[in-house]
Amino acid sequence: MTTFALDDLTFTPFDMTAYQTYRSWFIDPELRRRISEPDDVWFAAISTMPATSAWLVYEGETAIGQLQMDTEQHSASIAYVVNPEMRGKGYGKRLLRFFLARPETQRIPLIEAFVELDNSASIHVLRSVGFIQQGEEPDEDGCLRFVYINEKPTTFWEDRGVHNKDQSVNAPILPPTHEEVALSLESDAEK
Repeated sequence: MTTFALDDLTFTPFDMTAYQTYRSWFIDPELRRRISEPDDVWFAAISTMPATSAWLVYEGETAIGQLQMDTEQHSASIAYVVNPEMRGKGYGKRLLRFFLARPETQRIPLIEAFVELDNSASIHVLRSVGFIQQGEEPDEDGCLRFVYINEKPTTFWEDRGVHNKDQSVNAPILPPTHEEVALSLESDAEK
């Protein structure tokens, strides 16, 4: 997994420094109420599981948020956190808009997010970037499910102008592998 940036936001893969920065946010009682504090087991999982990616998001030198994506064959699930000191300044929307606009993300047909029923700020952010609430009742964990549907998801090869590269027309659309993303970002950086 590599770093990527657009405008003034930079998504940096988690390393020990990012992990420590993210953990420092959990002095905030609202954040601790919403999600479990990350621990060494979580850090090991996001560092080694091929279907899981996590980034600390910076504006300049300031860490403004965190995003985690867990991919499956035809979908992904995301979770995001805005640095408690940066809440209410539009960073949640900016972070998600940029993430959803990436070619690698646009290849995923369906992206879901789960939000607690009383987290009106996150519900507003998800709706504002195009997520659609699925049902009115929360699940057994007290969360509402939101989905983002890419109307015309592309494959890795279509992102690069190549059609039907060693695959049938009806081949499944798969999320990119870490190697594909790294190669894509390296080639984009060389342009």
